[in-house]
Amino acid sequence: MAVAPSNLKFTLLSALIIGILVMQTLVGFRKGNYFTPFMPYPMYSTAHFAGERLDVSHKVFAVEADGTRREINAARDLNVDFWRFERRFVARLMQARFDEAAPFLKVVIARYPATVAVEVDNYPMIITRDGPRRKPVQTIVRIRRDQINEAIQ
Repeated sequence: MAVAPSNLKFTLLSALIIGILVMQTLVGFRKGNYFTPFMPYPMYSTAHFAGERLDVSHKVFAVEADGTRREINAARDLNVDFWRFERRFVARLMQARFDEAAPFLKVVIARYPATVAVEVDNYPMIITRDGPRRKPVQTIVRIRRDQINEAIQ
């Protein structure tokens, strides 16, 4: 039984469209980059409600003995983009996985040798009926120099 070229084209195109729709549906239920290039779009994000706190951004500081805080800039100090900074450095510091952040900590210590601690500050927001509002800045992680030295060895 021979298939007409127009029917074959229609069948292949239909199969492709169905495949794309199935992949996009699966992305809505899985986290991670398993389905690249089918990425999770914001329409799959979770809802946020009044009273909920959002972690908007973090800043990392090298603290010196006299209390001077030097902000560690992702591009200038570590030569990485924002996402690598957040996911590979800040997130690991917040999870107390200092050994996994060791390559970044080595760079910080080399750039700021007088560092006695590294601190991560959180700049949160809270959802209100009138829209998002800033909350006070909080230092959420403080890593002492001895902990840094242990991690980078």
